[in-house]
Amino acid sequence: MSISIRHQLEPSDCFFLFAWRLLPDVKRWSIKEAPSWPEHLLYFEDLLNAQQERRIRAYVALVHGMPAGVLVTVNGEVNIMISELHRRKGVAKALIRAAQEQEPHLIAHVIIGNVVAAKLFASSDFQLAATTQKAHKACVTFVWRPKDEERPDHHSGE
Repeated sequence: MSISIRHQLEPSDCFFLFAWRLLPDVKRWSIKEAPSWPEHLLYFEDLLNAQQERRIRAYVALVHGMPAGVLVTVNGEVNIMISELHRRKGVAKALIRAAQEQEPHLIAHVIIGNVVAAKLFASSDFQLAATTQKAHKACVTFVWRPKDEERPDHHSGE
């Protein structure tokens, strides 16, 4: 399966994000409650505006030209959703790799008990950093930073 990454949200992504947000697993493991359609429309408009103002970064995985997953970062904090059809096929890993190529650091909050997400971040070079509470839910926090030798601002002391 060939996965390509688009580095921005488009208006046509609105419905996909809403549909994925309503999937039972996504609802179960999300920190925030699922929005209604009118709430989602407002949220998505805010995302597009924030993207244009460079307050967020978005990565959309495409399989056969159709959205298969999305990863959005706000100040490095990761929010990721994958379509049910494309889970366990490398889509999440591809999105994380794309974000790691662009971001100076990434932070992922995973609700305790979400073993699949914890394994995904651990296998993507994220380090377990802390246990926290987010929206009254117990979470583990994973942090990723590039290795020193991969940092563009790293100097060898010459």
